[in-house]
Amino acid sequence: MEKSKQKRKLRNKLAYIMQNFISIIFIILTIVTAIYLVNEIYHFTKIVFHGISNKKFIEEVFYLLIIIEVMFIGIKYFSENLHIPKRYFIYIGITTLIKEIFIHPEKALLYSGSILLLVIASSIIKLVNNYSKEKDNLPLFEKWYIY
Repeated sequence: MEKSKQKRKLRNKLAYIMQNFISIIFIILTIVTAIYLVNEIYHFTKIVFHGISNKKFIEEVFYLLIIIEVMFIGIKYFSENLHIPKRYFIYIGITTLIKEIFIHPEKALLYSGSILLLVIASSIIKLVNNYSKEKDNLPLFEKWYIY
């Protein structure tokens, strides 16, 4: 009995250390992304004042928005109690693909198919989450008989 308590304490301590390590990595990632964003904004303003085509302008704006979305993932990690829901990655993928359609309209069919797959994946995740919540609300004896 004492040995299992020690193992549990060791596992909890290791989990705590890993959680702090991951949090530090996310803080560093968010800071580096913020620095990269400032650098890209500087580069963007320099290009705009020297003249830029409409397509290049849209492309630069969309890439800046992608960087901002990555920063929001870091913020979400801390606001969601050190957890990033899978659906955020799917939403970012969908918005990025929509932006790519604007940049490369010749590949619109390919990107549209990818968006469809991400929407299907998002729907499946939502259904699974709803099903698991419903299953958790059932009385204990009914959980045993659900397949």
